[in-house]
Amino acid sequence: MNRFSRIRHHVDMKDVRQRHLEEVAVKKIIEKQIEEEKRIHKEIYDAWKSNWRDDILDEGMTTQMLTGILPSAGNTDLEVIQTGLTGEGEIDYGEGGLGDEVMAGDGQYTCFTNLDSINNAEDLYNTGTLIRLIDQETKQYRNQLHGGGSHGYLPAIPGYVHGMMRNVKPTGDYNAYDKSRRTREGLPLTQNGSDLYYHLYGQTNDVLGKGYGSWNSNDGVTSQGFGTALVFNGPGSPRYIALKPVDSTGFDTIKLHAAISSDSIVNTYRDSEHQGGTLRDKRVQVYYWAGNHKDYKRVSTSNLYDGNKFVSGDGWRPINMKPNGEFDDTVDPYIIKHTANRDTAGVDAFGVPYSTSNKLHPYSISLPEYTRGKNARYLIIQVDKTNIPQDSFALASIRFQRKNTLRVPSISKPLTDIEAAPFVRVGQGVGDKNAEQRRKRVRDMINASLKYGQTKFGDGVITSTNID
Repeated sequence: MNRFSRIRHHVDMKDVRQRHLEEVAVKKIIEKQIEEEKRIHKEIYDAWKSNWRDDILDEGMTTQMLTGILPSAGNTDLEVIQTGLTGEGEIDYGEGGLGDEVMAGDGQYTCFTNLDSINNAEDLYNTGTLIRLIDQETKQYRNQLHGGGSHGYLPAIPGYVHGMMRNVKPTGDYNAYDKSRRTREGLPLTQNGSDLYYHLYGQTNDVLGKGYGSWNSNDGVTSQGFGTALVFNGPGSPRYIALKPVDSTGFDTIKLHAAISSDSIVNTYRDSEHQGGTLRDKRVQVYYWAGNHKDYKRVSTSNLYDGNKFVSGDGWRPINMKPNGEFDDTVDPYIIKHTANRDTAGVDAFGVPYSTSNKLHPYSISLPEYTRGKNARYLIIQVDKTNIPQDSFALASIRFQRKNTLRVPSISKPLTDIEAAPFVRVGQGVGDKNAEQRRKRVRDMINASLKYGQTKFGDGVITSTNID
């Protein structure tokens, strides 16, 4: 007891506090060192990421899924494809006539550059790439193939490619009326005085509620309206445009900004019985390319000559026909319907109501899953024209939306599926090494980081299990 008392006599509260402070300081140093170790590990890991896909597969975990869920985007237009003219329309056609065209300035005819020839469709089953129309009433293909067609000076307009459209053209002056007016008025001539097509109304002004532009021989353009747009008013049928391939895996809705008169596309028209009684359908439909779909099955029962060979001609299909040939009665193929089934009024971006007759207005329908893909092709098509009373319309843009939550196939695949590859990354500079080599490389770098920590902070501070 006397000995204990003597020891206690020499240990006072000041000593205890000092020891506590020293322990706290050491703890903070160690914590700082640990954080530094973590930072070093992370830097090395980020620099030398392993191919975890291959590593996991080596472990036998081949059933794990990459789940790609895309939330609804509501009414947002996720992709906009203009079908008119950009810039101020400063396009120089050059001197002379057809075949001597050049494109200059800041304008671009998006009514052509956003389209592609039907001949460029991937024809895996030798169906032929020409269009064979189908009657929605009888669900039978007609016995005729249709390719592209030009109108007037279309081949002279920069960007035009044969096969991208038929009986469709951009709005503007095809008769040199504006050239004549400018000559009479002593005004500068457009297009170097060329007699070729002139856009007249300038760049596309894709605003809901806008109508057609106006022009007269005294004043020239008095209103730009919605500017340059594609007009479906050719003398024959079908009328169509073919879009460039689009990645539509994340979309479920296609929408048009179109202007159509209230007395246009009023109803269908049936030929007289001696003509076969065919129902002439003027409503605007959406077709898709099924000629490269994995589930494609031939539907047509006869072959037609496409100019080179006999083909089935059933690669292009309305969206209510599946690749296997079945019709889906739940799918609506008509994006512009009869007058009675269309909106009569709309509201513009400022909340101002407008009449939809001959004014840009949105028209949309759903795209079924089997029509969507990474390189999907679509047609905006009017199967028949009758001019009873009218059947024309103008198109300023095509838009894609995602109204619903979607599971995207390309990111909802087993890790063994090739479509999962874009969502898996291999570390930079290791693409030519196998999984074991990549694992060894990572181990070496981590061990190097441990040695670095020991050198910098001393033994006993940084500890880790050896991963060799």
